[in-house]
Amino acid sequence: MSDLAAPLIAPLNAWLFEYGRMAVYVFLAIGGYLAASKWSTANTFVKRSITEHISHKFWRLAIPYYAAIVLVIFCNELASLWMRHDSISARPSAWQLASHLLFLQDILHYESLSAGFWYVAIDF
Repeated sequence: MSDLAAPLIAPLNAWLFEYGRMAVYVFLAIGGYLAASKWSTANTFVKRSITEHISHKFWRLAIPYYAAIVLVIFCNELASLWMRHDSISARPSAWQLASHLLFLQDILHYESLSAGFWYVAIDF
C-alpha cells in the first residue's frame, strides 16, 4: 500500500485487521470439511490409489505455484530497480527458494516470497 494512502484508510485497515481475518478461519474450516467429505465417500480409492491422488494434487497445485514463484521473483527484481522499500523482498537464497519449491518454507522458518504462499503449502 502507498505510504501516502495508509493514513487515509487507517480505520478501514484496523477494522479489517480485527474482523476480516475471521473470514480466513471460516475459509479454512469449510475447505477442510469439503476435503474431508471428498475423502470419506465410498469407493474413493477404487479408481486411483492414494499415491495417484497425492501426485495429482501435487501437480495441480505445483504448476501454478511454481509459475507464481517465478513471477514474484521477477516482479521484486523489477521493482527493486525503481525504488527501495520495505515491501520489496530481498533476492531469495538458494535454500529459501528450495524450501518454497518443496512447500516447506513455513516448517523450515524461511521468509515467504509472497503473502499467499503459506496457504498453498498447507493445502498440499
